[in-house]
Amino acid sequence: MDPRYRNGGLFLLTAVLFGGTFAAIKTGLAVVPPIFFAALRFDIGAAVLLAYTVVRIDDWRPHSRADWNAVLASAALIVVANNVLLFFGQQFTTSAIASVMYSFAPVLTPIFALVLLGNERLSWTGILGILFGFVGITIVSQPDPGNMLTGDAVGMGLVLLAAASVALGGVLVRRAEPTMSSVGMTAWAMLIGALTIHVLSAALGESVSRVQWDPLTVLALAYIGVLATAVAYTTYFGLLERVGPIKVSLTTYVVPLVATFIGWTLLDESITVTMLGGFVFIFFGFVLLERQAFEEELRRLPVANSRFAARHQPNSVDARTREQQYDHESSAQTCETDCCDD
Repeated sequence: MDPRYRNGGLFLLTAVLFGGTFAAIKTGLAVVPPIFFAALRFDIGAAVLLAYTVVRIDDWRPHSRADWNAVLASAALIVVANNVLLFFGQQFTTSAIASVMYSFAPVLTPIFALVLLGNERLSWTGILGILFGFVGITIVSQPDPGNMLTGDAVGMGLVLLAAASVALGGVLVRRAEPTMSSVGMTAWAMLIGALTIHVLSAALGESVSRVQWDPLTVLALAYIGVLATAVAYTTYFGLLERVGPIKVSLTTYVVPLVATFIGWTLLDESITVTMLGGFVFIFFGFVLLERQAFEEELRRLPVANSRFAARHQPNSVDARTREQQYDHESSAQTCETDCCDD
């Protein structure tokens, strides 16, 4: 199979699997307590992903202090804080709005990187991109000072904090500079995170014995644990190795489209103009932030290279024409010289 088609298929598969997460969470929350539901997700995801890493990945165990720092940062922020806030927040908002708020994570990443990574700098274009992102979040959330503690506002705020925890966790993982594989690191983070979330669920006194497991809830849990966690993370890291972080990060902006469509078709959620407008602002902000990286990626495209070559290399037909013209002029000059000599 052509690598381009394979990468494109993996891109769509990853976006669809992650996009369905929000509707599956919303479905399961009708029956299962939020923190316990998040723990179950990573019980399944960690088991499947660890089994995969043991069989397929050579460097799947943490060896150095840097590896363990990355695993713990990922477990604390990307698994525990992110999912506790996301699952709890989705009780109060729709899956579509949650997915749009969650797409703000790549816009927040440069802010944390600027503070925590010494070699990071923000250009004026990057600052403008962050401002566009905040405008998008404001459009979606429509904050009202008199109703900041309503259910919908609280839900969006919690999802936004979840996005911030993902951004911060990603920066701390980069700062740790681990040498182990990304898939292995994620599997260990899921295992530690699942145990931590179970402890948190028990500490909060969530009632687990009263959960009525119906087929739809079991299906939602299976989807989140197997497809949206174990499989999606595997395809994500596979794409990361094949096409690089910039192209892979675009899945973040396909996910809300998938989540919105699924929420509209299966959960009867409404689609508003403000939600779509806010998403456009957030996406445009991300493009401004990564403008230089996008330009570098575009230069690597075969079409761009061929156009560049066509623009900067002489056309072979024109070259031959100029060569023939030069030969003709040379012959004429030779003839004139010979005639004069005669």
